[in-house]
Amino acid sequence: PRYDTYVSKDGKPLAVSLLETRSWRAFCVSVGREDLIPENESLADRLSAHGPQQAKYREVLAEFCAKHDWGEIMRHLEATGIAICPICTPEEAVALPHVASRGLINTINHPVEGVVPHLVNPLARAGLAQIEHDPAPDLGEHTDAILDEFGFTSAQIAEFRRDGIV
Repeated sequence: PRYDTYVSKDGKPLAVSLLETRSWRAFCVSVGREDLIPENESLADRLSAHGPQQAKYREVLAEFCAKHDWGEIMRHLEATGIAICPICTPEEAVALPHVASRGLINTINHPVEGVVPHLVNPLARAGLAQIEHDPAPDLGEHTDAILDEFGFTSAQIAEFRRDGIV
């Protein structure tokens, strides 16, 4: 129950990831349910179905999620760092303020498709990947150059075109 999906007040799915003891403890404190904090939780306990506590954990998590809409859950996540967050559609994800502030979406100006958004490689922030990209080449755009690189003459390439090979 501490690693599952639930539904918010406004009917949106939420991902819950509270396997770590400190995360579970922080959640329980934030909702006034310190009685659900186990005294000596082991790794095996955290990765289990939580035995007799399973139903109670599930009830408390479902109740919390059902009481709050998507925006409230996002604000709670930002304020507490507790890992309960909305599962977003692609449109919702790219519209999130932190996505914009971290520069996670960039655009490519494609000659046919227009402005096309794309995800920025997270390694770009560390300078290990590029942020800007060119549009994908059109079908056949580099055919002549590639055939030339393989040693075909202009006459041979023209013959390939005439015969429908390329």
